[in-house]
Formats: sequence, structure tokens, C-alpha cells
Amino acid sequence: MPRLLSLLFALLMLAAPVASTAHAASADLFKDAETGVKLKKPAEWVFLSADELIAASGGNAEAAEGMLVTVARHPEPYPDLNPMAQVYHVAMPTTGVLPEAVLDGLVRQIGMGSKVFDVLEPLQETEVSGNPAAVVYVRHNAELPGHTEPVPALSRMWTVVRGTDLFILVFAGPAEGPDVAEDEFKSIFKSLRIKG
Repeated sequence: MPRLLSLLFALLMLAAPVASTAHAASADLFKDAETGVKLKKPAEWVFLSADELIAASGGNAEAAEGMLVTVARHPEPYPDLNPMAQVYHVAMPTTGVLPEAVLDGLVRQIGMGSKVFDVLEPLQETEVSGNPAAVVYVRHNAELPGHTEPVPALSRMWTVVRGTDLFILVFAGPAEGPDVAEDEFKSIFKSLRIKG
């Protein structure tokens, strides 16, 4: 996960960081008035602050750059791969930017840095809240602080273009065991709105 976060940080550094007016509108609902992002988390999941996300990534401050919201199954610190759904925001000129080209570049970088990297569902064009988007589903290894061996992980990633905004969605968690969170990820994604 730290490698993935570092790659996201590199993309986020291409644009000016955006101060967020984000807040939890209720115990389970996240709403950001400035970007129009809304999502609902499962009741037993938690919102993670930027500081908690940085701690979860082994102190990597880059992990929180551009983050609008992170929801996780478990509070941090968590000793294993904690399933997380994350929304990142970059304010940048998006004229001519194709979501699939941005996502393809991210996927190639992640693939080069992982000994195990399998595309389970190929990159495809889609829409998120009526906005042009691209999505891919991959199996890869996650390097975790305190672990000597990489952990098998599943990640579904989207890039969404809207006006002068680029959104990167990363829903990632373990590929096996009791923390597999595919059903919860589907629920979170179904609740997601990016309006503006």
C-alpha cells in the first residue's frame, strides 16, 4: 500500500493541493461541499484522519496528500492490511485529460513495483456520477510496516474527470482471509456521489 500511496502522491504533486472543507455530515455520511463528494460508510467502519492514514503508512506524510476521505474497516493502528476506501482530489486543468490514460499510467507504475501483479478486470472506460471515468481491478502485493513479507491485496481503482478536478478512488484490501471487503466496497461505491 505505501508504494501505491507514493505513486498517487507523485500524481497529486503535479497540481496544487486543495484545502478541503470536508467533514462528516453524520456518523456514517461524508460530505465535502467544495468538491461535491458524498459517500456513506458501513456503520461498523471508521473515518480515518490524515494523521491516522500517515501512521498506517509507516509515517509516510505523502499518504495524505490530496486525500478527501478515507474509510477503513478497522481503526488504526491495525496490524494487518486494513481494508480502505479512499478518495483523493487534484485541482488541475483537465481539458483533454482522459481518465483511462491517467489510470493506465498509475497501473503501469504499480505493476513495475510489484512482484505479483495481475489485472483481474482490464482497464475500461466508465462513468461515476455522470462524469467520465476509468476503472481497473488488480491483484498485487502490499508492503506493510512491520511485516517481513508482502501481503496479497486486491485493489479497484478509478480516475474521474470533472471540470478542473481529477478524482482518484482507491478501494483496497486483503485478497484473502476474514478482512476481504468486496461487499462493503460495493456498498460504499454505490453511495458515492461526485457532483458539482
